Amino acid sequence: MSLFDEKGRLTDKAVEYAKNVPIVEYLEEQGYLLTQQGNSKYFNLDDHDSFVVDADKNMYFWNSRQRGGNIINLLQDEELFGMKFREAVIELNSKNNQRIQSDHGINWKQKKKKNPTLSHSIIWLKIQVK
Repeated sequence: MSLFDEKGRLTDKAVEYAKNVPIVEYLEEQGYLLTQQGNSKYFNLDDHDSFVVDADKNMYFWNSRQRGGNIINLLQDEELFGMKFREAVIELNSKNNQRIQSDHGINWKQKKKKNPTLSHSIIWLKIQVK
């Protein structure tokens, strides 16, 4: 799937894919701790109990801040990730948040990790060789 069209704009497919990345999984990958409310579809951030994720709808709501939305809105939230729309869509389309490249070779995004695993290093090296 191409992230960008011939003019360098994000494709509708890239945006749709980004919206469907599970919020719970993404937050856990980023190191946030979540607790499921019983056997329900709701999860709370351990650090912010007013932050609730509805896993079935893939939506969040931060009750104490009166904010919420989909995962793209979450990544745009200045208190959490502070990304621009384009950055959020690119981030969510990158497998395991590794470096990605558009078909046109002009748009790169790298998620820096303090301790990259060996497999991530190998992937990164393969991309460098291309």
